[in-house]
Amino acid sequence: MEPIIRLENVSFSYNHQPVLEDVNLSVSPGDFLAVIGPNGSGKTTLMKIILGLLSAHSGRVEVLGGHPQDVARSIGYVPQQYDFKPDFPITVEQVVLMGLAHASRTGWRYNADDKKRAAAALEQVEMQELGARRIGELSGGQIQRVIIARALVAGPRLLLLDEPTSNIDPHGTFCFYEFLSDLNKFITIVIVSHDIHIVTSKVKSVACVNQRLFYNSRPELTPEMLTLMYGEHNETCPAGTTLNELSQRLGYPREEP
Repeated sequence: MEPIIRLENVSFSYNHQPVLEDVNLSVSPGDFLAVIGPNGSGKTTLMKIILGLLSAHSGRVEVLGGHPQDVARSIGYVPQQYDFKPDFPITVEQVVLMGLAHASRTGWRYNADDKKRAAAALEQVEMQELGARRIGELSGGQIQRVIIARALVAGPRLLLLDEPTSNIDPHGTFCFYEFLSDLNKFITIVIVSHDIHIVTSKVKSVACVNQRLFYNSRPELTPEMLTLMYGEHNETCPAGTTLNELSQRLGYPREEP
């Protein structure tokens, strides 16, 4: 099958400082890809290029067979930061409906079909009973699912998530990745995360980014990936080391449900 994401020799710089150099990546339909790397390694920049929010300075970027900006309606995006205060006067259903990009001359209007789509998106994230609840009344994990429902309501073929567990406690994080694994049965997922110890058993492939990029179609770290992220660790972390094994070596015990 044709790749759902194809990057060829992509480079990008901020103020003449290289952030990404000669990046190549091919993501197949149905994949669950974890993009990991140290802070400032270019992970978020890579995500923005895939979304079409930034243009590569060189190389080829193709998403869903076209330019990212031309297929934006087919890409769901969950950003790293959101801020819903407890007294914010908006319901869960209204937040999800924001994912539908059409408006009338007199303001935003949603018809019965729109609300059915919102209900279906909430059911997909197992939040169908909370549509009338105020968003500020939910837990961090529940809010994250609502934000995913907002990204899913338009029926995208690709879901991108940037550090989605930053506002979720450890137990909620474990459950959240279980949920993403189930969601991956229906949609291709690319997730940027530093949380390597919890992503381990759920992702299908890994890309390590630190200006350059190395990809493995299995959830295992190669010696090149380890060197790219942490320096020379080949003796203690041999080829085939899984993300869970590495997390234990780095002192991050796996959380159990």
